[in-house]
This record gives sequence, C-alpha cells and structure tokens, in this order.
Amino acid sequence: MDIINDLLATVNPQQEQRIHDRMMLAARIADALDAKGWAQKDLAIKLNKQPSEISKWLSGTHNFTIDTLSDLSHVLGVKLLCVKEEPKPVARQVARYERIAIASYRQESDLINYESFQTGIVQPSEHHETQAH
Repeated sequence: MDIINDLLATVNPQQEQRIHDRMMLAARIADALDAKGWAQKDLAIKLNKQPSEISKWLSGTHNFTIDTLSDLSHVLGVKLLCVKEEPKPVARQVARYERIAIASYRQESDLINYESFQTGIVQPSEHHETQAH
C-alpha cells in the first residue's frame, strides 16, 4: 500500500488534472458508443483504425490530437471539444487563421493536382473539372 501512496505523492496537480481529463474523455467516448449501440470494433471501422487503438483510447491514458477528437466528435455525434467563445477581436483573429489554413490546404491540393496532371496521372478533362470547383 505504501508503494501506491508513494507513487501518488509524486503526481503534481497539473498531472492529476490531465489524468482526470483523459479519464473523463474516455468515459464520454464510451458513453457515446453505448448510446449508439456500437462496439469498439464498429468505431474502429468508421474511423479506419485498428480495434487495439480504440481500446487504448478508452483506457483513459491516451493523449489525443485535436484532429482525432474532431473526427471522433463527428462520427459519434457528440461534442468532445469545447472552446469557450472569446470576445470579437479574438474571434476575428481565429477566423483569419482559419482562412489561412484553408488557403494553405487548397494550395497543397492544387500542387498535387498540377503534379498529377504533369505526370499524366490525371487526364486533362479531370484537371479542368477540379479547377471548376
């Protein structure tokens, strides 16, 4: 029993909060799975992941990326990320960064489409269709 208490004594408040948040997140994901009547395998299929990865997520020890949480939120239909609304100047700055990120993503996509066109992987008619969107 002293070993457990010794280990717990080494955990600082920030680490304790992180552990709590991870456990709560895992519980929320598990609740969403139950509400949908899904097994871990069903979620793995929906997200194109291995069932072992879903099991790790539900252990409460996984450090999620924002992208993974966003994907989980979408597939499960629950809110896993909650960003408090900020005053308008901050919101405008966030919107600006979103536009920059989208433009950057589109430039990458256009570059890939152009390179594919140059190498002959994409036929010219397909190239014009992608440019129309």
